[in-house]
Amino acid sequence: MSGSPATSAACGFAAMPMTGWSIAKAWLIGHLKNYFRLARNYLKGAIGDALNLLLAAAAFNCRKWMNAVAERLLFVLFVLCAMMWRRNELQHGTA
Repeated sequence: MSGSPATSAACGFAAMPMTGWSIAKAWLIGHLKNYFRLARNYLKGAIGDALNLLLAAAAFNCRKWMNAVAERLLFVLFVLCAMMWRRNELQHGTA
C-alpha cells in the first residue's frame, strides 16, 4: 500500500474510507468464504442464503470454541506433567 487508508471500492461499494471495524468485518467475511464454504451456496432462495450464512458462522464459532478447549486441555496436561516431574524429583532427592 502507498500509505493511503483502505477503501471499500475494492469490495465494489462506494469509495469511502474503511475504519478498523470495517476492515475486521472484511477480513472475517473473507475467511468465512474461504474456510467455511460461504463462497458457494447450494441452498435456494433468500432463506437458503440466510441459512448458509448462519451455518458458516456457527462453524466458525465452533472452531473457535474447540481451539479454546484444546488450548486449556493442553495447559492442564502441561501443569500435571510438571507437578508429577517435581514430585518425582522430591521423592528421589535430585532437586
